[in-house]
Amino acid sequence: MKYFVYSLIALLQIGFLCNAAQVGFYKVGYVVNIPNNSSSYYSVALQPDGKIVAVGGTDDNNGLIARFNPDGKLDESFNAAGTPGYIDNLPDDSSIYRSVTLDSQGRIILVGQTDLNNNDSNGIIVRLKSDGTLDDTFNNTGFINTEEDYFSFSYYSVAVDRQDKIIVVGVAELMNEGYNGFIARFNTDGSLDTTTFNTGSVNGGPGYINADGVINSFGYYAVAINSQGSIIVVGETDLDLVGNNSNGIIARFSSSGILDTTTFNTGSVNGGPGYINIRGATNSRAYFAVAINAQEKIIAAGITNDTNGVIVRFNPDGSLDQTFNNGAGFITNVPNNSSIYRSVALQSDGKIVAVGETDDTNGLIARFNPDGSLDQTFNNGAGFITNVPNTSEQYYSVALQPDGKIVAVGGAELNGGVDGLIARFLSKGVLDAESNWNLQNFRESNNINNVSIALLG
Repeated sequence: MKYFVYSLIALLQIGFLCNAAQVGFYKVGYVVNIPNNSSSYYSVALQPDGKIVAVGGTDDNNGLIARFNPDGKLDESFNAAGTPGYIDNLPDDSSIYRSVTLDSQGRIILVGQTDLNNNDSNGIIVRLKSDGTLDDTFNNTGFINTEEDYFSFSYYSVAVDRQDKIIVVGVAELMNEGYNGFIARFNTDGSLDTTTFNTGSVNGGPGYINADGVINSFGYYAVAINSQGSIIVVGETDLDLVGNNSNGIIARFSSSGILDTTTFNTGSVNGGPGYINIRGATNSRAYFAVAINAQEKIIAAGITNDTNGVIVRFNPDGSLDQTFNNGAGFITNVPNNSSIYRSVALQSDGKIVAVGETDDTNGLIARFNPDGSLDQTFNNGAGFITNVPNTSEQYYSVALQPDGKIVAVGGAELNGGVDGLIARFLSKGVLDAESNWNLQNFRESNNINNVSIALLG
């Protein structure tokens, strides 16, 4: 009888703990159309406290920033004096936010494009305090949205270096010269970093780069910073000479904004010293995402010339990593219905999580082992997830929680239109929903490996 009583007490205690802990993300594992004017989320960042910051646009073409609690509900402490939980139309001519990150002080930095409706678009940078209010120590207003000196047309990605300086990349529009890749660095006060970045005004001016030079870039869509402070950018080139298709481009710059011609692609394979801008065997048409692993290898993801998803891994010197995918150095059309990868994140064990969409326009999440093979421990042996939840249209961005959960954001098809989507998956590749939870999930999520029950005699 004592054994039964103590076992019952232990089970009740475990049940109490499970109820006290967070179980499931918004109960069903995803959030759609919250707030109800969201059209798509294009980027996501995770705060140390587990809150989720997502940015994108509204259905009436305004920039949108929303913050969610770990349980998937809107965080009403964010922008509490305005529309609690989210901000739209900030500043009043914003139209879309494409990328978000956090600095060392927890401030929220987002970049994108302004004023699409008037065909006079400029790049925009906004910095918010953690409570969602504009940080007026940044450019005195909390934002920058002028193109006068830099000819920026749109910012696609943002990163923060160790000094909290802000690096933005995107597309520049030069008068009568078309579009070029754009890189700029800003000081923490919002001023252009004219004293330490591109001071020689090579293909641009002090603080920025906005001209092609030898690289022949059309636009940069993602940026990452390696452990030495070097800046790696990926995107696409201008149209090539054969077939009228662009090529994927990857380039590395020193922390001072100088093209790294001495240590990156010095053999000029499919490009020149410091950059790669010819498809070669990878057949890459454009790269939309980049990440750097613990060995300083560079993972780029995007789309091929024949419209398949592609993931390429480069060695630190710019050569294809022939230890990846059986000597190929790249993965294409895996799974065989992939059409594009838009974002990539790396787990601590070296596994690669990539998100995008399939050729039949469904959301796609795939996980690969460090050697480039599909991870058969993900989603019951499949290695990938498609059309989950069944309203998914596409995923644009992915982030990984410390407990291994995967947060993906994008757009969902609902009532004939596209609405903002945030989904969270358990590390094994199923939605973080109440229906998928059990004691093992609870142990993993709460760092409980063993439950010991002491029975008294």
